[in-house]
Amino acid sequence: MTKTAETLLGWAIDKAVPLLITGLIAGVSWVGNSVLEQRARASLFDARMTAFERRLDSELRAEVAATRARSDENDVRHEARLNAVETAQRASDLLGAELKTEIRNLSAGINRVEVLIRETRR
Repeated sequence: MTKTAETLLGWAIDKAVPLLITGLIAGVSWVGNSVLEQRARASLFDARMTAFERRLDSELRAEVAATRARSDENDVRHEARLNAVETAQRASDLLGAELKTEIRNLSAGINRVEVLIRETRR
C-alpha cells in the first residue's frame, strides 16, 4: 500500500468513520424522536377525536330526545283534538237522535190534532 493510501485510510479510520457513526447515531436519534413526536401527535389527535365524538354523540342524543319530546307533545295535542272532535261528534249524534225523536213526537201530535179536528167537524 502506498503512503498516500495509508494516509487516506488512516484519515478515514480516524476522522470519517467517527463522523459517519456520529451522523448515523444522530439520524437514528432524530428518527426516534420523530417517531415519538408522531406518536404523541397521533395520541393527541385521537384524544381530541374521542372528545369530539363524545360531544357529538351527546348533542345528537339530546336532539333526538328533544325531537321525541316535541313529537310526543304534538301527539298529545293531536290526540286531545281528536278526542274533542269525537266527543263533539257523539254529542251531535245524540242531539240528532233527540231531535229526530222530538220531530216524531211532534209529527204524532200533529197527526192527533188533525184526527181530532176531523172528528170535531163530523
